[in-house]
Amino acid sequence: MVFILVPVNLASLWFIPFFGGDWIAGLAIAGMALNIPIMFKDRGMSKLMALPHLIFWIPLVLFAYWILTNKGGVPSHYVVYLRVLIAVSVVSLVFDIPDFIRWLRGDRATA
Repeated sequence: MVFILVPVNLASLWFIPFFGGDWIAGLAIAGMALNIPIMFKDRGMSKLMALPHLIFWIPLVLFAYWILTNKGGVPSHYVVYLRVLIAVSVVSLVFDIPDFIRWLRGDRATA
């Protein structure tokens, strides 16, 4: 999943000039970047890495959907990107929610 999440989220930087692109990029990158300290602290990948995704990517998905449904005149390539971003983020969140619940219940294993 990392090989899909990272490029799709980094691609948000290309869309900064478009409506809401700065917020889209900020939320997308923050959801990934805040996992770096967690990986160092836990010395690997843990279920706590779901937390930054939940904090930043739920608003990201909602805002991207809002752009798609409420803003006219959005360039077609931005529309395609937002749809891909939403799809990838939702799939990630489907895994992140149970992972974070497991972490809250005490599962501190790292991979």
